[in-house]
Amino acid sequence: MNQQQLDDNQSMLSIPNNPLIAKSFYLRGTFENWGRGIGLIKRECLSAGLPTPIFLSKGGVVTVIFYFDQVLGRESLNNGGLNGGLDGGLNQSQRRTLEYITQHPNCTVISISSFTGLAKDTIDKHIRVLLKNNLIERRGGKKNGGYFVKEKG
Repeated sequence: MNQQQLDDNQSMLSIPNNPLIAKSFYLRGTFENWGRGIGLIKRECLSAGLPTPIFLSKGGVVTVIFYFDQVLGRESLNNGGLNGGLDGGLNQSQRRTLEYITQHPNCTVISISSFTGLAKDTIDKHIRVLLKNNLIERRGGKKNGGYFVKEKG
């Protein structure tokens, strides 16, 4: 099944995988209703001044891609604290790589490449830039190690 991007004119059928668990969350007040999440997410992103996220659907699984300029409370990677040292800041592709590492600690170049659709060599270049600028670190051995966002401080 091909991956498809959902646009504003498409709606998604909201069917909980486990209706009993969903009902218990609903009765507990953990969420208010089924089928309103995408609209709420878009509205909250816009009200926070963030770009509208991208929603992808493949085989019944929905993936949401958020774009933002701040990662773990760091200054803007685009227009602020890092610009001077990075000769214009990180480009969008490098920021996306950093965001993936933030969300998937201990990830590998292969998993980043698979998610972003970028070639392994391109991800290797992004990793070198992020390592050089002390934003990430590699932990573990060659076979079982991965990349992590460096702790602040």
